[in-house]
Order: sequence, then structure tokens, then C-alpha cells
Amino acid sequence: MALVINTNMASLTAQRNLTSSQSDYNTSLERLSSGLRINSAKDDAAGLAISTRFESQITGLDQAVRNANDGVSLAQTAEGALDSMTDNLQRIRELAVQASNSTNSDDDRVALQAEVEQLLAEITRTAEDTNFNGQNLLDGTFEGVFQVGADAGQTVSFSITEMNAGALGTSAQAGVSAIGVGSALENGDLSINGEDIRASVASDDTLSYADNEMSGIAKAAAINDSSDETGVTATVDANVMLGSDMSAVTADASGGDDITLNGVTISLQGTDNTDATDRAATRDSVIAAINAVSGQTGVTAEDGGDDGGVILTAEDGRNITIESAEVDLSQYGLFDSDVAAADTDTSYAGFTMTAKNSSVDIEITGGNGTGNGDISNSGLAAGTYDSQTAVVTTTNTALAAQADGTAATSAALQDGDLVINGVTIGASSSLDDTASETSANSSDAAASGIAIAAAINEVSDSTGVSATVNATEFVGDTAVAGAGGTAGQTLVLTLNGVDITLTETGDYESNKQAAVDAINAVSGQTGVVAEDNGETLTLTAEDGRNISTYGDETGLAVVENFGLDGVDAGAAANAATTGNTTYSTVTLTSASSFEISYGTNGSDGLDDSGFTAGTYGGGEDGTYLSDIDISTFEGAQAAITAIDNALDVVTAQQADLGAIQNRFESTVMNLEVTQENLTAAQSAIQDADFAEETAEMTRTSVLQQAGISVLSQANSQSQNVLSLLG
Repeated sequence: MALVINTNMASLTAQRNLTSSQSDYNTSLERLSSGLRINSAKDDAAGLAISTRFESQITGLDQAVRNANDGVSLAQTAEGALDSMTDNLQRIRELAVQASNSTNSDDDRVALQAEVEQLLAEITRTAEDTNFNGQNLLDGTFEGVFQVGADAGQTVSFSITEMNAGALGTSAQAGVSAIGVGSALENGDLSINGEDIRASVASDDTLSYADNEMSGIAKAAAINDSSDETGVTATVDANVMLGSDMSAVTADASGGDDITLNGVTISLQGTDNTDATDRAATRDSVIAAINAVSGQTGVTAEDGGDDGGVILTAEDGRNITIESAEVDLSQYGLFDSDVAAADTDTSYAGFTMTAKNSSVDIEITGGNGTGNGDISNSGLAAGTYDSQTAVVTTTNTALAAQADGTAATSAALQDGDLVINGVTIGASSSLDDTASETSANSSDAAASGIAIAAAINEVSDSTGVSATVNATEFVGDTAVAGAGGTAGQTLVLTLNGVDITLTETGDYESNKQAAVDAINAVSGQTGVVAEDNGETLTLTAEDGRNISTYGDETGLAVVENFGLDGVDAGAAANAATTGNTTYSTVTLTSASSFEISYGTNGSDGLDDSGFTAGTYGGGEDGTYLSDIDISTFEGAQAAITAIDNALDVVTAQQADLGAIQNRFESTVMNLEVTQENLTAAQSAIQDADFAEETAEMTRTSVLQQAGISVLSQANSQSQNVLSLLG
């Protein structure tokens, strides 16, 4: 080995090792002094990122625990106020029971009422003044959202009902209104809360002149026969037959005509109808003639103006039947379905079903196996409706289940046709329905339930009423018996623009099954599903799109042999001009009762749109606390019901507050466990192991001492070269 003096490799090696041990020693000192294994990103970049996320989560959970505990405190504050309110209500009830006793004089009841008024004032004061950190809790404005997690969206929310005397006392029941339809309720058509409703029969209605079994009176009676089992009662609505829009009428009605109204002959005398004044005089004359015999007909007339014509009303819900010769009744302002021929027009009342109490929902289904289960005979739509819901379902928006011919024959909603709660609904637009088939002469997307529901929902903030489209349903006509046909003969069914080839098998049941299979094989294209209903086929579009159909029978097979009678059929050349479309219905829903009326287009526009004028929804049981008066026996009795309703609301709210407290407390426990585990995980990543670090410090300290000694010796090695120069 060469002896050199310019380069001392031993010294360099000793210096490098001494620097390394000194760095390790300094790292150990830093970790032992801070208690952390990671003091900067250079110690463990990934570990620092993970521990930082843990830190965010842990501090967030710590605050979430405090938030949840604040929620408990808020709920306890509200519950405490409700406790005092309950005490006051119990005292008022006690006073009402006392006032109901005949041993009390009028003066005694007046004195009792004075105390009631003070207690009611205290209830209202409690509702208006109870607050938590400046937020009112019981005046109906509180809607709280509580952050109970470390991340966005991890919230719990609840609201508190308005609790003042002006809001308590009544009990809202579910209310579902049925429109009047010209068909009787059959066995198998309707089931309410799981209970099958019997058929409506003529003997249930002793008031109507004709079609008694189809009346709202008969249907309400059928429903009420099962009231004990369903918890639902039905009340027939007033029957309203809107008149004809007279704004464009110019026909001379001065000659007079006779009609028969509910079996009573009435002579009508009008004017020449040359202007609005004459038309008003015609209506006045007609109204006077009808009202003169209202005791016999059960029908009264009123003026609906030029737009509404003469409006007929049967308050008891009996059918309104008008029979006439070949007379245009629209010139008298009366409804006339066919002005060119002798006809009979009948208006059928609907009915409103209400639950017996606020705890009962109304579940409506159709079909119990004893019939076809045609729920449309009831004027209702299937669904479950709770105590905060008022509901009515329209007739098909194109006036009938099937509208033959071109798209122009359907009835889109026009601006001015429909008014809900005083708000005019705009025109329906085909742009809102991208599902329905819209090829020439197939169907009108603007007339679909989808488009009409969209138009109604456009102003739902103003009306308080929302619309949902129901499934569209085409049912093959059972009046024409199907046959097996001849095996091999074909039919091309055009369904929503898709051609489907059906082949007869010679057996009707096999034909139906083959049709079901073929239609369902392309349901992804048509949006329509087929099923065998036992007699014919039912085609359903769950999304409410229009169902457009045409049958090309040039292959000799016929539509009725596949359970599809009712589908227009003929030669293929006619498919471009003839077909039929089934339109869906629309269900209107509101938190309270609502009113449907006609707009500037008059009664004809409303009728064409498939809506029926009237007030729909549930009822209320009881009196508001602010209105109770126990100074009379009747008032004291009403007060007891009102207070019981109020106590139900208060105790239900207390139960909700108790439940939310339990939820918050459970949330706190879960958060604390999570926080504990996350802290342990963070510690494992970030904290220093003192046993390991002290051992490391000792090791590096010894290495430093040894390194310094060795470096000293290495530096002195170069002096050995001097001995060669001596």
C-alpha cells in the first residue's frame, strides 16, 4: 500500500461515519424532545400526509360531539316547554269536562272560560317565546340541521311543529278524492287498506233519476260498508255539471226548446244571442226555468258567465241527467256532448274518502281476483296516502282511454284551460316529454300525462299542488271474445313506432302468451310491458308515456285473437292515418285541500283537458284551541275533542324530541369510539417510541465518541511518513 500525505482516506471515512452517527443522534434527540416520530415531511412524507388527515378527522369529530350535545340541549329545551304546555292543556281539558256538566250555570261557565283564555294565552306565549340561542323553537319556524360528523353531508335534521293555540286542536286526516265516472264499481275493482270493496248497486242510491249504480252516492255507500275494516269513510261530493262556453255562440235560441232534467221536462226560452248582453239574458232565462223545478230535480243552476255557461249543481251528489232531442244545448249555455244529435248527457259526482283519524293512511289498490280489477271504475288511482295528503286523479288527459285518429284529436293542456288554487296553469309542451312516440299521426306528446304534470309542477310553489304522472294502461276489450285463429297467420302490431310480428297458433291462450313474449322482448325500445290479465292483454308504460298502437291485419291474423281488441286494425296502408293512443292520467297532491276551476278558455277547455272542477282533499276533525269556548255545553264538548287532538300533537312532538335526543346521544357514543380509534391510529403513525429512540440515542452517542477517537488517530497517520525522511 502506497504511503501518501495529500490524501488521508482513513480520515475521510472516519469523518463520513462520524457525520452519519451525529445526524442519527440529532434525530433521536429531536424525537425524544418532541415525542413525535414525524417532525417534518423528510421523516416520513406519506406518514405525515396520513397523520394530517387523521388530525383533521379527529378535531372534526371532537367538534361534532359538541354539536350533538348542543342538539341534545336544544331538544331538551323544547321538550321542557312542551311539558309545561301539556300541563296547561290538561288543565283546560279538566275545565272543559267540568263545563260540560249541567250543574254549572251560565255564569259558572263564563268564569271557567276566563281561566281557559288565560291558559291559552300562556300556551301561545310559550310557543312564541321559547328559544335556544336566539332561535325560536315552537313557533313553526325551526328547521334544524346538525353537523354530527367530520365531513360534509354528515348531518342530522329535524323540525318542530307550530305549537301555538291557533295551530293546535284539529286533526288532519288523509283525504283522497275520486272523480265521477260513468261506470259502476264492480267486485274486484277496488281494495282499500287491504279490504275488498263490494260492487256499487242501484239500491244504494234512491235519489238519482238514472244510472243509480254509477253514482257517487252508490260508490260511497259501498266503501262505507267496509268502513270498520278499512278505517276510512266516504262522503259523496256535490255533483257539478259545467256549462258550455258561450263566448262564441251566435245561434238563435229565441225559439225555445224542451229538455228533460232528471226526469222533469223543462221548457227553455233564450234570445237571439247576438251579443254578450243577449247571451246573459239567455242564461238568466234558463237558470230561472231550472231553479223553478229544483225541488223535483234536486238540481240548481247558476251563471258561470260567457266562459262558463250555465252551471248545474246537485248538492246531494245525485246524478244529473239531461235528455234532449236534436237540440244544440250550448246555445243555452248547457253542457252538450253531441250538438248534432239527440243525446243524453249525465254528470256523476265524485266522493272524498277520509281516514277516521290522523294515524290511518289510505292505501288504494285494484283487483281482488273476482273480476278484472278495473280501478278506473272507482275514479281513484292506486297509491298510499298519508294524513298530510290531499289527492285527486284526473281522467285520461285525452278525454278517453283511447283516442282514435291523428295526434290532433288528443287534448293538450292549453294556457287558460286549468286553474288550481287561483293560479292559471300554462300550456303543456311536447318538450317536456321525450319518451312518447311522436311520429306523424301517432300521439301528441304535449297531451301526455308527463307533459301535463310538468306544466302543473312549473307553478307548484304558487299553488301548493304537485302532479305525478301515473302509469299508462291499455286493456284489451273483453266484449269481443278472442279465438285461436289459424296457425301460421300473422299480424304486425306497431307499438310506439316498433313493428312486432305476432303469429297465430290456433289456441287463444297460446296466442296471448306469444304476444306477451313478443311485446316484452322489445320493451326496451317501446317502454311498454305486456301481461295476460286472464281474459285479454294489458299493456303498461310505467313512466306514463303514451301508448300508440296499430294492427296490420294483411297477414289475416286479427287483433282480438291476441287479446288486443280495441287496437285499431286494417291494412298496412292505413297505419299512417289511423291508430289509437292511450294517454296516462295525472294525480294531484297537496298538503291541504285544493280547488280546481276553469280559466279563460271556459268550461270546455277544462273538460277537454280531463280535469274536473271542484274542491278536493281531506277533512279536519276538531276546533282550533284559539276558537274553543266552554261557556256553552256544545262548546265544552267541542273543546274536549280539540284538546285531545292538541295533546296528540304535543305528545307526538315530545316523542320525536325524545327520539332525537336518544339519537344524538347514540351519535356521541359512536363519535367518541371513532375518535378514540382514530387517535390510536394516528399515534401509531406519528408518535415516537421512547424505548426505541433512547436505545438509538445511546448507540449513536457511543458511535460519536468512538468516531472522534478514531478520527484523531486517522489524522495522525500522515506523520508516520516523516520517519522515512529522517
